[in-house]
Amino acid sequence: MWGGLAVVAKTACTDLAGALVGVGWLVHAAWDAWYHRTGTVVPRGYALFDVGVGLTTLLAVLCR
Repeated sequence: MWGGLAVVAKTACTDLAGALVGVGWLVHAAWDAWYHRTGTVVPRGYALFDVGVGLTTLLAVLCR
């Protein structure tokens, strides 16, 4: 799945590629949050960091 998104982002226009990267970070934040809630491995700060990077990336793409 991640490889497919990387190929699409590589071949897509700049705006779509940036949006895909931002959404990817947000999905990764959800992944981290899931593992944090189940008490597996991930500290809470990892999910919060991913949300910040994802939102910043999306805002940079959408507000330019």
